[in-house]
Amino acid sequence: MTAIQVIVANPSDWVPTTNVVEVTVSNRRARPSSKFEYNVHGLSEETHYRVFLKLETTDAFKHKFYKERNSWCPHSVATQKGPLFEEHQAGLQTGEYWNKQVVQFKNLFISTRAHKSGAMVIESLRRYRASISIQDEYGQVIEFSDPSQEFVTRSPNPTKRSAKKDEETEPVMKKARTCEVVVARDVQHMQQFDNTGGYYDWQYDCRPEAHQIAEESKENAQPTEWIKQALPKLSQDQKELTVPDKKISPLAFFSS
Repeated sequence: MTAIQVIVANPSDWVPTTNVVEVTVSNRRARPSSKFEYNVHGLSEETHYRVFLKLETTDAFKHKFYKERNSWCPHSVATQKGPLFEEHQAGLQTGEYWNKQVVQFKNLFISTRAHKSGAMVIESLRRYRASISIQDEYGQVIEFSDPSQEFVTRSPNPTKRSAKKDEETEPVMKKARTCEVVVARDVQHMQQFDNTGGYYDWQYDCRPEAHQIAEESKENAQPTEWIKQALPKLSQDQKELTVPDKKISPLAFFSS
């Protein structure tokens, strides 16, 4: 009987920069499938097998990173939970199939929140161990683990939101609404420009709202009482001053 061997196919991806390997997880779907790759040898070529990835916590603690030590250490007590399993996307295959290829979990999703499309729901700041579980067609299970595949889950580093999003993911109309607008004030008029230097929309009043309200109040101002009393005493010529193609009322001078 040939001994069955399972070897990590990508050991360079499991070299820690601290005292343990870090795996970034969030409440969004992530694809760290490239990290979980294995070479399997020694399976009976005619027997059918299923291959599972198993993730289980190594302790009942939340962990914290201490920068001065460059290490992850237990920080607080957490609930011990059972192991999680993800079957390889190839399903039931012969031993010959598994012996000839790299076993890579391409459809694996690891997240801190459940998703409709399925995910291995784990907790952040926990320490996990990955192992391979092989089940033959008779129900017998063989399990393999590598000490290098113990890791701590952590949240992604915070990043500033980009003002200009990627064209492939940002709708055209939304990009137009979020276009950066710079308001420029001139002595004669006011213009509004976009970030390309061209006209964006000059039909809108770009002045502060307080200035607009003051201007409207000025235009709607009513004549004072002494003006009303003086109007009946004026002649028709005095009431209207004529300029080319336009008549200007004396009231315009008081309201200006």
